Amino acid sequence: MRKRAGANTLKKRREARSSEALRRAARRAGAFTKALLIAAALCGGAFFGARHLWIWLNTSPKFVVRSIEVKGAVRVDQKEILRLSKIKKGARMLDLKPALSQKSIMGNCWVRRADVSRRFPNTVIITVKERLPIALVNIGPVYYMDSDGFLMPLIPLTYSDVPLISGVGADCADP
Repeated sequence: MRKRAGANTLKKRREARSSEALRRAARRAGAFTKALLIAAALCGGAFFGARHLWIWLNTSPKFVVRSIEVKGAVRVDQKEILRLSKIKKGARMLDLKPALSQKSIMGNCWVRRADVSRRFPNTVIITVKERLPIALVNIGPVYYMDSDGFLMPLIPLTYSDVPLISGVGADCADP
């Protein structure tokens, strides 16, 4: 049987246990604090690094439009496509809005589809798919018509080897 400890012995044991618990808690708090400081330093570094990268990308002369390539344009003049795209040499690559340029280029009735892409560091490629006329339609004035029934204005001084459709009412077509 164990001998009963006195009050002083019990007090010493309790103090030893509590001081050990305090030391363990202090060690855990120190480790947590170190991890928190490391995480804060990494997040801060990543933020400031990304900020400096963004500033560099927006101010670097490497990311300025130096060449614009237009592919697939036969009936529509390349100058007209460049004018519609509103892309100019010297513009910042990151400031370009390809979707807006595509929509603007497709405003030309001869353009079926347009794709504007950026090839970093300094080239813009505009690929145009034009409408292909399959017939001439006489509804008063003469128009070209493509396979979708879309009417396009007649290009002056051109020879067209496509059939002529006449006798269609003007109310059927909306040029």
